[in-house]
Amino acid sequence: VFNDGAAYRFITKKEKDITVKWEEVQLNFDRDYNTLMPYVRDLRNPKDPYISSFEAQYENKKISEFAKDTLAFLPFLIDFKNNKKAVFLEANLEDYPGLFVTNNKSKSGFESRFSKFPLQEKNGGFNNINRLITERADYLVQTKGTRNFPWRIIVISKNDADLANNDMVQKLSEPTKIKDISWIKPGKVAWDWWNDWNIYNIDFKAGINTQTYKYYIDFASKNKVEYVVLDEGWSLEDDIMKHNPNVDLEALIAYGKERNVGIILWSSWMALTKNTLGIFKNYANLGIKGFKVDFLDRDDAKMVNSVYDIAQKAADSKLLLDFHDMYKPTGIQRTFPNILNFEGVKGLENNKWTPNDDVPLYDCSIPFIRMMAGPMDYTPGAMR
Repeated sequence: VFNDGAAYRFITKKEKDITVKWEEVQLNFDRDYNTLMPYVRDLRNPKDPYISSFEAQYENKKISEFAKDTLAFLPFLIDFKNNKKAVFLEANLEDYPGLFVTNNKSKSGFESRFSKFPLQEKNGGFNNINRLITERADYLVQTKGTRNFPWRIIVISKNDADLANNDMVQKLSEPTKIKDISWIKPGKVAWDWWNDWNIYNIDFKAGINTQTYKYYIDFASKNKVEYVVLDEGWSLEDDIMKHNPNVDLEALIAYGKERNVGIILWSSWMALTKNTLGIFKNYANLGIKGFKVDFLDRDDAKMVNSVYDIAQKAADSKLLLDFHDMYKPTGIQRTFPNILNFEGVKGLENNKWTPNDDVPLYDCSIPFIRMMAGPMDYTPGAMR
């Protein structure tokens, strides 16, 4: 219990491994309060609500008006009026699925839903680079018998600014597993994909090629931007050990090094996890500074474990990480501070294809809800 909220978790102490079938979480309220709720959308498989981008604007609805036949993900806000608000979160999510909620039968509160453990998968989803689940077990996870389970958190505030300044998730998470963090250098990034590699007043053809990336490196150096990201297209989407012949990666690494600009590579989660250790060692040896890992789109226990595995292997190779199409942060950034950022937000890139979003309202909401969970890669900075 803290001055600004409370949290609970289950702890088991059994000699043998256990199978967790379900966990019941109930949130009940004395009145039909308003909520700001992010509903599941942008499904990679229209029949599976547990595979999505975790990007949604907040819908202002009463508890009883929770959208029918759908789920919402965390964090979300309950407005008790008179400036009193509460935000529901989770922390220390490891070897366990993430928590969703739906309306309870009486429509007076919310109850838990979880993604059951994947048994069979196939390629599909966006550009066929997601791993869609074709068969699930009848349990959430098979795990160690002696362990701590995720924290369930309610943060309470009488002042909205206190929500923006809250660090409950951070302080309930496991301390760092990286002894030497001196190599971890956060920074800004020049992003090619946002404006479709489109630069002008040049004497070469802009695109996914060495000349264009040198232009980006020059821009980054001039404006003291620490990194340039090579987004999709620098390699084959399903095999990032095979380079685009128009991109001289080693030349770009050397060019960036001369100008104090690091190179970060994009990869889908599916391509990276074919050989995570080998890929990280190869590119770290070349001088790459980190990876932007995209299209995870799940938070079942198998995916959560994969995120920890990627974080550890990246740390071993002294590589930074930025997770996109990722579930909300739950404190792993404290355990592995080489994870600089997470998407899990309906970032400004959505303006390219959803022009009717109420972006000003969302901008004024996310610091007090989504960012309570942790860092947020909102992809700002584009202008027309």
